[in-house]
This record gives sequence, structure tokens and C-alpha cells, in this order.
Amino acid sequence: MPQRRFFILHLFFSLSFGILAGRLFWWQWVKADDLAARACRQRLAVLAVLGRPRGEFIDRHGRPITDRMMGTRYGPRPLAVHLIGYVNPGDGRGAAGLEEIYDDLLCRGPGRVMAAVVDARREPLRGLGRRLLRLPLTETAAVRLTIDRQLQEKVEAIADRRLQKGAIVVLAAHTGEILAMTSRPCFDPEHPGDYLNRKDAPFLNRALTAYPPGSLFKLTVLAAALEERPAAFWDLYEDEGTVAVGASLFRCPEGSHGLITLADALAFSCNTTFIHLGLGLGAERLLRMAERLGCGVPATADLAGEDPGDLPAAGNVPPAELANLSIGQGRLRISPLQMARLVAAVANGGYLPTLRTVLGLEDGRGRLKAFPFPPPRRVLREETTRYIRAMMAGVVRYGTGRAAALPCGVAGKTGTAQTGRRDRDGRSLTHAWFAGFAPVKDPHYVAVVFLEDGGAGGTAAAPVFREVMAATVALDPLGTGTATVDGT
Repeated sequence: MPQRRFFILHLFFSLSFGILAGRLFWWQWVKADDLAARACRQRLAVLAVLGRPRGEFIDRHGRPITDRMMGTRYGPRPLAVHLIGYVNPGDGRGAAGLEEIYDDLLCRGPGRVMAAVVDARREPLRGLGRRLLRLPLTETAAVRLTIDRQLQEKVEAIADRRLQKGAIVVLAAHTGEILAMTSRPCFDPEHPGDYLNRKDAPFLNRALTAYPPGSLFKLTVLAAALEERPAAFWDLYEDEGTVAVGASLFRCPEGSHGLITLADALAFSCNTTFIHLGLGLGAERLLRMAERLGCGVPATADLAGEDPGDLPAAGNVPPAELANLSIGQGRLRISPLQMARLVAAVANGGYLPTLRTVLGLEDGRGRLKAFPFPPPRRVLREETTRYIRAMMAGVVRYGTGRAAALPCGVAGKTGTAQTGRRDRDGRSLTHAWFAGFAPVKDPHYVAVVFLEDGGAGGTAAAPVFREVMAATVALDPLGTGTATVDGT
């Protein structure tokens, strides 16, 4: 019996010693480096990151958008600043835009840091000085964008010349891939702190910000009417120049057009015709179509901070407000990106795409891991889009959008949106819009030009659109082979 007790005690102490020895080996040998690193982090405070190796952004063809070989990350002429964003100068981490969204994938670790030894209260210990540390790096990835670098450069140059405040968006009509996007005013991503006190909001991405669309919303009214009754395309309307809705009187800027077709009503942006259409449809059907065409929800799946815009509730739209809504005014806001998406659905035959800015991640060997993306969904009948495309072509051929014309054929719509504000001389301030696509017979490219407080869509935005679309068709970033500026 005593021997058995001795054996049990011996076994107990042997197992206890074995467990203790195993734990000591685990902490002293296996986890030694990790514990040392933790202790180091507790005693060291990082003062500055002296060089954080970071993955790059490349365009759809693999050309650099950011490139450390240029001396600075963004180079002397930064591209797509509001889209790319910037890194925090202090710690080298992404602070805005895609730099922030994909920070964990782009960051390879701090690299070199300057640190100071601190006490438990994180106060520097005198006499121990500062230390330069090299920390281990991890594998990084390049983010391949949908942007085409050459087209982005062209669009940036146009924006520098033609936009004080506003945005330009170019996208692929069938896939929703954003080929170029810029906003003005801009900022230098190498020195973002220099722009913090500017009153013109240079950090605001106006392509993602919602504004009153003005007559561009007539495309939604048109779609709702034609989906309801395709024969409406052939109807004639009596335009007397004004229409009274309750106590409100609405006017056509050009006066009376007399008897007018639906195509001519869009070409000359006849307010009274579209008010009659909107009142006939009713708020519920009109707003349901607006929702189907992507109004009131973000247009992209991979951008943060997008303004979804505003749509009124269908049950709270009295007749006078419905009349105002039918010409793109009132409680209605749409972003340039949302408008580009809407026009894409018309251009591609009725499919609403989810817009995207990122194709996927590319490893160090050039292998692309493509991101899955939802396919476009049908929102309009093909017949409806054929009618609208023909009418939008008329806007440019003989209507308010003649300044956007190109030999290859352009279809589009002007918009002039009231802001309710006036300039110093008492003149009404309006936003200028133009949205359209090309080539008109086989649409591949959609573009939207928005000028905040820019004037009239036909005289201010349409000429800018012409430059943008001419550059797009000439470069043909999708390689369609069918798009040429001269139409041949």
C-alpha cells in the first residue's frame, strides 16, 4: 500500500514537472520572439514612420497610377485624387479613398520607424534616446482599377481648364466599369493638411455628391411613360408655354411650342409636356421608376461615402410638387455617378449595372485575383430604350444639346437645375449638367459632366461633354474597334 501511494505521488510530481517544463519551453523558446516584441512595443513609442513600403494602384491595363519610382507616391501630376485618396503623412496608413479601404492589402508593414523608450505612462525616459528600428514586411498586392490611365489624364486636363466646381464621370455602358472620374476643386495628396481650411471644399468628391438634376430627370419621366404605354412615343402634346397646377404656374423657358411630339419635347426640354406626363403617371409610378433606375441608393459597391441622394415618399407628393418633380426640381437629388448609371441602362438596352472602380488584386507575379461582381439587372424593356436613345440623339442633333455633337454620333440630355440661390449681382445660380453616350448606333461609352453653379446645361456642360467624349472615343479604352471620332 505505501508503495502504491509513493508511485502515485511520484507520477503526480513527474507529470507536474513535465507540464511546467513544457510551459517553460513554450514561453522561453517558442514564444520568446513574440514576447520580446510585445515588451518592446510596450517600452517603445513610434515617433515617425520613415518609410512604409506600400502596394501600388495600377490602371485596367497594368499601368501605374501611384508609383514610388516617381520619387513621391502620387507623382508631380496626381491622378484620380478623390478616388485614390491619400495616406496619413504621420504613420503611412491609408486615410481616405481607396487608400483607406484597401489599406490592409496595400500595407507591407511599417518598414523603418523612429521610436523612443518610454515608461509605463508613455513618457520618454531620459538618457535612452531614440532608436531606428527595421520591422519585418509582409507580402503586398497591387490594386488593379477599372480606370484607364490615358483617359484619366485627358479628363484631368479638361477639368483643369473647364471646371471650377464640378465633376466628370466616364464609364463602360455595358459593365458599369468607371473608366475615368474626377472632381474639382482638387487637392495635393502629398500635402492634404494644406487644404483643411479651404472654403471651396476641395476634399468633397462631387462625383459622389447628390444635387438637383434639373431636366435630366425627364429621362426618368420618359421611361415611366413608355414602360406604361409604348404608344406614347407617337402622341402629340399641346404646349401653350405655361401650365397651372393648383396655385402654381409653371413655364417653358422658350415659351409656347404649340403642338409638339414627345421627341421634340425632349429635344427642346419642354417643361409643360413633362409636367403633363408626370401628372398623368402619378407620384407612385414615377417614383417607382426612379427607384428602378437607381435613384436614392448608392451607385457603386466598392466606394465609401457615396451620397445616396433624395427621393420624396410617394404618399407625400401633392400635385404642384409632382409637377416640379417631373422637371427635376424639388425634393430630389441625384449624384453624377447615379446619373451615369441611369444613362448606361438606356444605352445598353435596359440593364442597370452596379458601378465599380476595382477589378481585383494583382500579386508580385502579375497574377490577377478578380473580384466577383453582381451582373447588371434588367430594368427597362429593349423597346423602351430604343425610343429613348432615338430621342436623346435628337437632343444633340437639333435640340438643346447641339454643342455636344461629334461626327461619330452622340446622344444625350441637358440639365439646368435651379439652386434657389443668387450671385452677387442678383442673378439666379443654376447647376449645369450634360449626360449622354456614344457612338450613337452602338453605344459603348457613357459620360456625365456636372458644373456646380455653372449656368445652363446646353451652353456650359455640353461643350465640356464633347471634349470628354471625343477623348474617350479616340482612345477607345475598351478596345471596341468600332468607336472612332469621325464615325468611320
